[in-house]
Amino acid sequence: VTSGSALHTKLMDGGNHSVVSEFLLWDLPILGRFRFFVFCFSHVIGNLIVLTNISDHHLHSHMCLLLANLSFTDTSCITLMLFIHTVVGTEVVLFIIMSYD
Repeated sequence: VTSGSALHTKLMDGGNHSVVSEFLLWDLPILGRFRFFVFCFSHVIGNLIVLTNISDHHLHSHMCLLLANLSFTDTSCITLMLFIHTVVGTEVVLFIIMSYD
C-alpha cells in the first residue's frame, strides 16, 4: 500500500476515536513534605551507585564510562541550577528591599 493510494487514504481516514475522560497521577501520601528530599536522596544514591561501579576495575567498560559521564553531567547541572536559583532569589530579595526603601 503506497501513501497516495485510495486504500491507504481509506485506512488512514478514520482518525482517533478514543476518548480520555480522566488522567490519574498517583502519589504517595506518606511522603508529604519530604517528597523533594526523597527525590534528591534517590538521585544522589543513583549517582553513588554509578560511581561505585566505576571504581571497581572489573566493571570498566564503555557503558560504565558513559554512565559516569552522565552522572557527572547530572551533578553539574544540579549544582548550576542551585547556583542560579540562589542568585535569582537573592536578587528578588534585594529588589524587594529596594522597593520598600
